Amino acid sequence: MDLFDLSPLQRLALLVLWQGLALGLNCSALWYQVERRDGDRAVTWIQARRFCQRHYIDLAVLSTQDQYQFLLQTMAGDRETFWLGLQPHTAPGGWGWKWVDGQGLSYDRWYIKNPGPGLCGCLETSLKGENKLLSRSCGETAERHGFICQGAVPPERLKAESEGTDHVIVHWDTPPLMQTADHSYRITTCSFQHHPHLSLLHPSLPPRHTPPLFLCPSHHAPHPTTSCCLLHLPCSNSSTSHSIRISGLTPGTQYTVSVATVITRPDPVTGDNVTTDSDPVTVTITTIGGDGGQQVVAMVLSVVKFIYLAVLLCILYLILKRNAVQAPEPDLESEELPTEEEYILDMVKTGPRSVEFPNEECIVELPPEE
Repeated sequence: MDLFDLSPLQRLALLVLWQGLALGLNCSALWYQVERRDGDRAVTWIQARRFCQRHYIDLAVLSTQDQYQFLLQTMAGDRETFWLGLQPHTAPGGWGWKWVDGQGLSYDRWYIKNPGPGLCGCLETSLKGENKLLSRSCGETAERHGFICQGAVPPERLKAESEGTDHVIVHWDTPPLMQTADHSYRITTCSFQHHPHLSLLHPSLPPRHTPPLFLCPSHHAPHPTTSCCLLHLPCSNSSTSHSIRISGLTPGTQYTVSVATVITRPDPVTGDNVTTDSDPVTVTITTIGGDGGQQVVAMVLSVVKFIYLAVLLCILYLILKRNAVQAPEPDLESEELPTEEEYILDMVKTGPRSVEFPNEECIVELPPEE
């Protein structure tokens, strides 16, 4: 039996942080607070980290200032020092701080900021104000030292990669902190219609080797009108991304696909294996098609409308072409020109006159008749 009391931190606002969909299937917590009991020995930062890695994931990582503020609110009233997963590292221009998952510290909530070799970060809840980060010697074993362990971290960047009439492929990435920790995933697919054939398949396997891995029992449905299917997917620590094909879906139906990180660790008190989930992340998808082939009908109607419009344009063009009025061209060949004698006689009768030429003017004067 370990020498520490463990209590999951109350997570009244955790869904605001992760925006997950709580299905109430398993107990989950983001962080676990470990405190000394009277007579227990204090632990160093290294010892605290080993404990967290054995029973959880690692020392706590507070990636964002929102998480930091949430932890302060959760621990209001505590007056102790808690080790966090914060350690110094060399940075351009001097020393800096980073979390145990490799992320740099992105906010400044230090009461005293003095990174350097041999120092580790802790949360000093007894300090006034909101700047409660403090650096202490990593080997320090103060009487009031406790520590905070990191629970399972939810998957990152969950998305639907392709949606068909009866299937969908979803993809997600492994969080940095989980890439070196043993874990698995729990995939929950729910719809608001009954699906007796809903199944989850590995996309990389050939069709003849893709039997349903899990069919959803009716007692797993979180709502009387909701049908859900669950799958427990083992994970390789060497893989940083995952994809899975969910088949047997109904065309034109909306589904929610939730993925949670699952860890199984020995209980620090009893030694029995305990399974805990992270909060799930959720994506909503709608399969292609619908009842009675509504989308196919819509596509056919679109084609018919296009053909109808094209025919109308052709008819309009023919009508305009037929009714177009064109000016008749003069027939120069059929027009008879006067002969030279006729022209001279005409000039004699009408008297002198001028004849205009294109480039110059010439006047022919004829003498009057005697």
